[in-house]
Amino acid sequence: MDVENPKKLSEAIADLDDAVNRTLDYFVEYENTLNIETLVKHFLALRDNRDKLSGVFETLDGLYNTLSHESLPARFEEAEVDGITVDGRTVSVGGRMHASVNKEQAAKAFTWLRTHGLGSLIKEEVNSKSLSASLKELIESDAIVPTLEDGIKVYTQQYMSVRKK
Repeated sequence: MDVENPKKLSEAIADLDDAVNRTLDYFVEYENTLNIETLVKHFLALRDNRDKLSGVFETLDGLYNTLSHESLPARFEEAEVDGITVDGRTVSVGGRMHASVNKEQAAKAFTWLRTHGLGSLIKEEVNSKSLSASLKELIESDAIVPTLEDGIKVYTQQYMSVRKK
């Protein structure tokens, strides 16, 4: 993220404003529309706006994270300032510890956690995307469908598929 480029931020904000206004226009018209072709056009416009907003949010998130994690903490340290109040809000530098288990070293990490009284943090997990794909294959080939009594929730969510010409 290029923090020194105000033009990029300005363009992102203009894109966001345009996308929000277009989405609102389509939504208002959508409520009173019964024609399926028109509904599909609005759906596609909303989808395009969602994609556009995704890029705008990515730009804004990048700027926010750069300021929050790098630029402002460095400036506070240079100025030897712990906090500052601006527009009635106090802003200060904080720290947050992050930890994760290295998958290749999981056995060692689990031993360490148990040794230090943190064994309760260890959870057996199933990746939901892998489970969905595996169950889809199993259901299609063997027609075996797990139920909530089996502890597995299975449902099909409908969605609109869109392909480019």
